[in-house]
Amino acid sequence: MKRKVYWKDLSHSFTSSKGRFLSILTLMMLGTLALVGLKVTTPNMHRTAQRFIDQQEMLDLAVMGDLGLDKTDQEELQGLTGASLEFSYLTDVTLDGKDEAVRLFSTPETISRFQLTSGRLPQKEDEVALAAFWKDRYQIGDQLRIHEKAGSPSVLKTKNYRIVGFVKSAEMWSEKDLGQARSGSGSLDAYGVLSKEAFTSPVYSLARIRFDDLRGFNPFSTSYQDRLASHQKDLEELLAGNGQERYRKLQADGKQKIQKGQEELDVANKQLADAREKAGQAQTQLTEQSNKLNQLSTLLPKVELETRRLELAEAQKQLDQQLVNIQTGESELATKQKELEKAKEDLKNIEQPNYHVYDRKTIPGGQGYLMYSNASASISAVGNLFPVVLYAVAAMVTFTTMTRFVDEERSHAGLFKALGYRTKDILAKFLLYGLVAGTVGTGIGTLLGHYVLSGTISQIITQGMVVGTSRQYFYESYSLLALGLSLLSSVFPAYLVAKRELKEEASHLLLPKPPVSGS
Repeated sequence: MKRKVYWKDLSHSFTSSKGRFLSILTLMMLGTLALVGLKVTTPNMHRTAQRFIDQQEMLDLAVMGDLGLDKTDQEELQGLTGASLEFSYLTDVTLDGKDEAVRLFSTPETISRFQLTSGRLPQKEDEVALAAFWKDRYQIGDQLRIHEKAGSPSVLKTKNYRIVGFVKSAEMWSEKDLGQARSGSGSLDAYGVLSKEAFTSPVYSLARIRFDDLRGFNPFSTSYQDRLASHQKDLEELLAGNGQERYRKLQADGKQKIQKGQEELDVANKQLADAREKAGQAQTQLTEQSNKLNQLSTLLPKVELETRRLELAEAQKQLDQQLVNIQTGESELATKQKELEKAKEDLKNIEQPNYHVYDRKTIPGGQGYLMYSNASASISAVGNLFPVVLYAVAAMVTFTTMTRFVDEERSHAGLFKALGYRTKDILAKFLLYGLVAGTVGTGIGTLLGHYVLSGTISQIITQGMVVGTSRQYFYESYSLLALGLSLLSSVFPAYLVAKRELKEEASHLLLPKPPVSGS
């Protein structure tokens, strides 16, 4: 009978104070929603990004030189152990009639593969696959004409391409902020991929590297960053002397070419001088023969005279052609002389090239990866602070609410004590009240945090990125943490308030609570 009365009173406490119950439940739900939603967003984004990175075999480090990577550089990089290496071409161009800059890559084989969204990858020299965000602008089969930067040597075999597909880059995650370009307006508008056969450059533009001991690591973790920094330092030390060596080689090759060009020019000048001298002698002889023929014109038969005059005219015609050829040769030699002077000037202006080692954040076009990394880190930082504030507020509100609740139930508690109920039985009533409110609120908040708030936040951050919306995963650790904090905020204040009041005897509890001194 006692138990029946006890449970009836407990049930009445819930039904008679629905507002109080819902307020505690809502506070716990909001705290859990914020904690779980913010805490799981970062690992969800990291796991989604890692899945994309592993699928596309995204590079760990990249090496680029101011003047490309020659055979010496390639041989040195190929000596790396415990790493996969792949060389590639790239160049910045502009669209025909427009100021829009497009970066064209050669098709990678294994590292940083392009994700095909439609069509196919280029197989011929005159085929191109464009960035997927230009799919509404162009269609497969359209023709694309490009222009290379004026004054720079051409590295492409053709300027006209047929669009055969649309792709997403493994390195350029943002569809809006692609970084700087070396052509056009200076800001990169899009990218594309060509076959390797479309390039004519004697040196590679880029070396992509993927290290075996970094596979499987969370790319945003401290352990990954520490190992990557170690590899980057080793790579920079390996390439430390390459710039100076390349400079010496360029100087030697340049001087050799200039010397050879000067020798060829000297020979050509001598040949032209000889040709001019011979032409002068031939002109003198023709003039003398013409004068003699005029003197003998009255003595020679008419037929023979005409024949000789025709021979002289033909000889003069051939000589005139020789003189034209000499003038053309002189013009060509003047042009070659200017080119030689320009080569000498260029050789003087050659600076020692630098070699740059980039990671995923610093590689040209890697702004999207950097934004993704910073955004996920910021969400994690907010998740460490904001929920704590919410739970602190919830605990204070719960403390005030439970104080009123205990005051309202003061006479009931005194009556139960008078009937022989133990203090812990009466105390359990208030603890159960807070426990149920906290547990239900935590359960609702956990589900909403995992599958609503987290998805909403990640969708906002990843909008316009090639990685796509983050996948949703369930994390027991964060759910248990939220439950613990909720119970701490809802049950512990109830325990403190009830424990303090129930220290009094039943006779005191049955009387109205005396007012605070001075009130």
